[in-house]
Amino acid sequence: MKKTMKKLTTLLAAAALTFTLAGCSNSSAEGADSGGEAESVEWPATKNIEIICPANAGSGTDGVCRALASHWGKMFPDHNFTVINDASGGYTVAYEKGRNSDTDGSTILVGTPSMLITYYFGVYDHLVTDPEEFQIINCIKLESDMAAVCVKADSPYETLDDLVEAAKENPNSISVGTGSGNIVYAGTVNIENALGCTFRKVDGADNNERITNLLGGFNDWAYLTPQVADQYVQTGDIRILAYADNQRSVNYPDIPCFEELGYPLSYQVPTGYILCANPGLSEEMAEAISSTLPGLKDDSMWKTLLNTTFKGGSWEYEEREEGIQTVKDMQIFCDDLGLGV
Repeated sequence: MKKTMKKLTTLLAAAALTFTLAGCSNSSAEGADSGGEAESVEWPATKNIEIICPANAGSGTDGVCRALASHWGKMFPDHNFTVINDASGGYTVAYEKGRNSDTDGSTILVGTPSMLITYYFGVYDHLVTDPEEFQIINCIKLESDMAAVCVKADSPYETLDDLVEAAKENPNSISVGTGSGNIVYAGTVNIENALGCTFRKVDGADNNERITNLLGGFNDWAYLTPQVADQYVQTGDIRILAYADNQRSVNYPDIPCFEELGYPLSYQVPTGYILCANPGLSEEMAEAISSTLPGLKDDSMWKTLLNTTFKGGSWEYEEREEGIQTVKDMQIFCDDLGLGV
C-alpha cells in the first residue's frame, strides 16, 4: 500500500544575500561591513569534503560524483574532495550518511530518482523533497538517451510485438531484471503500461547484473540504454527491439521508438542527480554550493562522461529553484505511475 505522503512545506524563500565563493583560499566567511550589507557565505568552510555516492565504483552515479570532485578540486585546490561509495542496504545507508551529516557543507549526497522510489516502496522512510528530511542543493538534470528493450541475439523475440504477444499470453512470466524499488523498476512499469502487459521482475539493479543475466539466459529482456548495450550489439550478443521513448534517439536513429511501433509512452522516466544534505544545512550555504556548479560543464572528466557513459548527453546549469522543481517533478512521476501500490 502506498505510504502516506508527508505534508511538504514550502521550500523557497527569497534570500537577499550576496554569496561569495572562496576560489583559491582558505579564508573564512567575511562579516558584514560597516554599511550594513548582508554577511556573505563561503563554501567550503572545512578542509575535507565528502561526496557520498549511493552506487558502486564505475557506475554512472559514481562518474558524476568523480566529475564533481574533479571540478571542485580545481576550483578549491586547498581543499580535499573525496568520493565515498556505498551501495549497501539498497543505497539507503548512503542516503542516511547524507541525511545525518554535519550541517557545514562538508558532506554532500549525490542521489538519483531512486531516492524517491525507495520511499514509495517502503524501503526508505525519508522523503528527499521534505525539507525536514533533506536540504536540496540542486539537481543535475541530464538530457540523455532513454532506455531500450534489449534481448539476447538468439532470442525468439524478433520484434517488440513478439515480446508483447508472449507477455500477454503468459502474464508475469517473461522476465526482466529490475531490482526492487529503483528507477529501473519504475521505468519497467512505465513500459508495461505502454505495452499493456506485465513482466516478471527479478534482480538486476545495475547494468552489469542485467547484462550478465540476459547473456546467461536468466532474463528474457533487459532494460538498458543504447550506449550501454552498443558494445554487445557490435559483437552480435544483443539485439535492441525498441527505444523506450516517443521519438527516436538522436545518437541511435536506426532504433524504432515505442510510439511509431504503436505503443506511445505516457511518461518520460526522469533523469537527474540530486545534490542534497542534512536538512540543517542553511539555505545560504545550499545556495553557495549550488552557485559553484556552472563550471562543471568545462571539466575534462565531465566532458568524458558525456562522451562515454552518457554518450551524446548534455547538461545546462539550472538555478537552484529550477533544480528543486526538477526533483519535485520526479515525485509527480512516482505519484502518476502509482508506485508502491
